[in-house]
Amino acid sequence: MTIGQSQSLAGVMSMMHQAETFEDVFEHLEPKLCAYLECERISIYVRGRADREIVAKFMSGSSGREIRVPINTNSVAGYVAMSHNSVLIADAYNDGELKAIDPKLSFNRSFDSKTGFRTKAILAVPIKFKDVFLGVLQGINCSRGEFSQEHLERANGLACTLAQKFRYELRGTRSPFDYLIMTKRLSAAVLKTIQQRAESEGASIPQLILKETGVTRAELGESFSRYYQVPFMEFDPHYTIPPELLHGINLKYLRDNRWVPIAGSVDDQVTVLVDDPTDPQKMMEIQHTLDAKSYVFHVGFADDILKFLGAGQDIGESSSNLQELVGKLQAESVEVVEDEFEDEPAEDEAVVIQLVNKIIIDSYKERASDIHIEPGKGKQNATVRIRVDGVCRASLSIPFSHVRAVVSRIKIISGLDISERRKPQDGKAVVKYKGQPLELRVATVPTVNGESIVMRILASSEPLPLEKLNFSERNLRELENIITVPHGVFLVVGPTGSGKTTTLHAILGHINTPDRKIWTAE
Repeated sequence: MTIGQSQSLAGVMSMMHQAETFEDVFEHLEPKLCAYLECERISIYVRGRADREIVAKFMSGSSGREIRVPINTNSVAGYVAMSHNSVLIADAYNDGELKAIDPKLSFNRSFDSKTGFRTKAILAVPIKFKDVFLGVLQGINCSRGEFSQEHLERANGLACTLAQKFRYELRGTRSPFDYLIMTKRLSAAVLKTIQQRAESEGASIPQLILKETGVTRAELGESFSRYYQVPFMEFDPHYTIPPELLHGINLKYLRDNRWVPIAGSVDDQVTVLVDDPTDPQKMMEIQHTLDAKSYVFHVGFADDILKFLGAGQDIGESSSNLQELVGKLQAESVEVVEDEFEDEPAEDEAVVIQLVNKIIIDSYKERASDIHIEPGKGKQNATVRIRVDGVCRASLSIPFSHVRAVVSRIKIISGLDISERRKPQDGKAVVKYKGQPLELRVATVPTVNGESIVMRILASSEPLPLEKLNFSERNLRELENIITVPHGVFLVVGPTGSGKTTTLHAILGHINTPDRKIWTAE
């Protein structure tokens, strides 16, 4: 970023913070925002707490009317709202480019048809405060031809500033329980004690709050709504979910994943009750499961979701071990005819989900760096191997009849195309274990026996400073001299898990000063 660009961004931020509302200042900011992103037009979509769509309230060349976009993959802004992913598109009219991002992604050409404007390149990023989705920032037609990673970095910086502004205007809070502290229904000290107890006892924080503090369900629901910026919904024993919404969906799967469709139609719009609307992986999984035209999300307590699904108690972490889960699959498996092996065994879906979760968690506990799932020859079972300290060892076998179901589950959590089995795919998944994110880099490779999967477990901790890597005094001094040289190649070698990435991250952190611009390529 040049000095001029930094000053431009600082000026934009200053004008935003000084204005009472963003609407008051957008007309003056619009040309500055376009210049900063080097785009022809800009659109800023906002989602209010009660809105069923995202609304383009701030646009270049606006006629004054709002444009409402459903939260689905039928438009670029809707896809970003659904997935929380940023996108760079060179040609919005290139269906192949759009399908490479998501098989269902399309570009709505009606606006271009009505106005005569021609959209080509698109840059779109989610506006989020922490994990809470508030809107979409979209730039159209780059003056350089195509948007680059540099433009993406600029847009993300703007989105962070917009998120702070919108959170203030929407009266958002910093955590699901912040509103209770603001209204003095709960003290910070009591909340901290409850959080510590919940972690040590494996209990639910909301349930402990409701049980021990005198906070009502309505008050806690309002706190959830203010944080997640979606309506809160409580269990109603007199309400009946339309049966067609649950047709073909395994109820155990819904209970395990804490969401339920409660109203609407897949041919139009479905209202979904979910325990965590900030989880983009869950949002995309809901879309793959329901395949509705658009979605409206409400937040609810996990125990209320279970009650809607006919259960009365919260479901804790599965106590089953890997061999027990595999045993369930083997006990329930059936003979599969090769030509009819297009459908997955839906009746074992919940067990497959538990099995994949346990494979990941147990491998993480074993300090494994990689998980390999390798199909067997013919109708032989698949083998799961994990790499610990650079050495691969077998972990368990998966029944042949359920290998494809396991592969499909891993593809779903990684955002990959489950229908594509003949081409390699790469993706990334983030799962939560004890409240902490666990990041996985996933690669699928077709083989003569079926698809093989490799999952690399990535470290999610903060980078260590160079001084904490336990170098000898001499080696640390020599290393600091080497990395200050302006040109050359710095080579780090060693087996898997030896600390190559940790060392490089520490070095980058050491030389990352305000006067330097660092680019990395992998």
